[in-house]
Amino acid sequence: MDASATLCAEDRGPLMLAVGWILIALGILTVATRIYFRSNLRHGINWDDHFVVASLIIGIVGASFLTKLVQTGGGKHILCLPAGQIYPVLKWSLLAQVCNVVGIGLVKISVCLCVLRLIDRARRRLSQFLWVLIGIVAVSHVIQVLIFLLQCRPLNALWNPKVKGTCFSMQVAYTAGYVNYGVDVLTDIVCAIIPIFVFQRLQMNTRTKVALSFLMSLGVL
Repeated sequence: MDASATLCAEDRGPLMLAVGWILIALGILTVATRIYFRSNLRHGINWDDHFVVASLIIGIVGASFLTKLVQTGGGKHILCLPAGQIYPVLKWSLLAQVCNVVGIGLVKISVCLCVLRLIDRARRRLSQFLWVLIGIVAVSHVIQVLIFLLQCRPLNALWNPKVKGTCFSMQVAYTAGYVNYGVDVLTDIVCAIIPIFVFQRLQMNTRTKVALSFLMSLGVL
């Protein structure tokens, strides 16, 4: 078998689907457990719970787009796909990425809102920092979505060569991608560290602190 045949025989689509839907199943289990226990507490469901549920819903929609992506050829080398098959792959890939960006942003905001609810209101500086962080996360993820949706006008010119339109230059897309990636990494780290910082100062036993810190940081990662 020559190199090109070997290349075209590779298909990571099934693996992509397996990983995607396993993560969705774990997300459903985790969120359902969270909502069940939170609904039985004195304060009940809060805004951070609404955001994490919204993130899960977006994740399910994104996994559905991922399924369509794989069904149309996603996971295979693009050079091995017929021209008519490449265009739907680009479309479903775009939609899946948009859902991914929105879902991750909602999870980060949920973590910040949860920490805000737990900390003492007298800790004004930390509260202000968290609200600024929420603003940065919201703006950066909205910008990412807009870049995806406005990179070509009309949008279907991105995957349909029969549609005439104008698109961003690749340099603009790459630069915006690198900037947003840097902001994403920074907010990921901050959102993962803040729960650990806050829980270490709460009045509870060490085992509970470690468990809460791990679970909150895992939710971001």
